[in-house]
Amino acid sequence: TFSNFFKTKSKFSNNSKRKKDFSSLLNWLRQNVHWKGKFYSVEELIRLATNTDPDSSYLVQYLENKIIELESI
Repeated sequence: TFSNFFKTKSKFSNNSKRKKDFSSLLNWLRQNVHWKGKFYSVEELIRLATNTDPDSSYLVQYLENKIIELESI
């Protein structure tokens, strides 16, 4: 989910992204999302993982940034 990613984005370094090492992201997802998916609704998972209510502004921000990026090509 986009809100989960954006809330925790600062935990994952740009260096890891350049090296395509997503093990820290995968570990976070396993601890905070994957194993809990059997027990909670999507909204509850987002609250548990991010300590905030679901918020579409993160998706909107992501999409706006992608549009800007694509327009510059």
